[in-house]
Amino acid sequence: METVFSTVSHTTYRSLYLNVFRNHLLEYSLHPVGNYVVQHFMRNLEDSVLKEQVVGELVNTIEDILAVGHFGVVDALTAVTIGLSEIYQKKVVNSLLKAFHLQESSKFKYTVPCVLRLLTFEMYSSEDGSTETTTYFGASILMNAFKLQQNAVEPLIQSLLTMEPDEILALCKDPHGSFVMEAFLTSRIDLPRKKKIYKRVKNQLARLAMDKYGSRVLEAIWASADIAFKEFIADSLLGEEQQISSNMYGKIVMKKCNIDFYKRKKTAWLEKQEANQKKQELFKDILEETPDSSDSKLVQNKRKRAETPLADEIDKLFTSKRKTRNSAVSQRSTSQNPKIKEEDLALREELSSVDPFALDMKLTIKNIKKKNKKLKREKPSKKFIMS
Repeated sequence: METVFSTVSHTTYRSLYLNVFRNHLLEYSLHPVGNYVVQHFMRNLEDSVLKEQVVGELVNTIEDILAVGHFGVVDALTAVTIGLSEIYQKKVVNSLLKAFHLQESSKFKYTVPCVLRLLTFEMYSSEDGSTETTTYFGASILMNAFKLQQNAVEPLIQSLLTMEPDEILALCKDPHGSFVMEAFLTSRIDLPRKKKIYKRVKNQLARLAMDKYGSRVLEAIWASADIAFKEFIADSLLGEEQQISSNMYGKIVMKKCNIDFYKRKKTAWLEKQEANQKKQELFKDILEETPDSSDSKLVQNKRKRAETPLADEIDKLFTSKRKTRNSAVSQRSTSQNPKIKEEDLALREELSSVDPFALDMKLTIKNIKKKNKKLKREKPSKKFIMS
């Protein structure tokens, strides 16, 4: 089934949903094996109508699915929501908050830590809750969430912005948390919100640059920052150039930020950054194409392919080629031998409806027999007679 999802047409995919999955998604999601099938089914969805139906069927069951430990289903569900309207996105985010017992606005600040560790508010608030390790699926769910519209993920944004500088630093240096921070910094969330994160890490830039995971977050900050903060980053890194350059990850950061060029020609470096920023703004509309529009194009293209099945296309192709070949053979034979016998024409008409290759073979054999008879009647040349 998992292989079928990536190969079938749009029409067949819809039939699978109507005949197999509709009204059974929760049942399969709770099954120890069936939940993997549901995950692949959702990850291969392209039709926005089907996405809305799937989200509508599972949105209120997230807590039940998390309770049995099938986190991949929730991850796939949040990924499906990316291309939908804000109404569906808000429903999924609210259902997530409810599943982790964070519905009240006073608990929003715990959203990112709880989801990242896949712990409810009560479990996280216990003595050992905050020391629990982060999880892959928790990070993936948050990464998908930060691809939604800003209004839909307001509780998650508030959770990040209320963290202390030390907590932000720990999140940036965490194997899973660093991906969450990258997703936030590269999202479509407005720049003033991101600047609040910049301020919390501005005194820790050297530590980030020399960390395996923190260096990736610093690169994301660099990519999303304005020229003023990029200049601040360059000054901070240049202040600890020797220490950072001796670090394996620090070298990469120094090269990507072009600190050596900044050190030698600051004015030219600033002009280059301004030119790059203008290019980004110029192509902003193209780079930030909405998921809805790209999804609709995929669906339309797939729908067009589905309207003409592949088997029919192949049959039409061979039929047209067969007709073309038959006419070509007929014209060639007639032009080469205007006095073609009536029996050859009858044979051609009989075989043309079956196979053009059989026609060629039959006529070729007949011509060879005629040539052999002609050769037998001719006397051999003296030149080849043995003495």
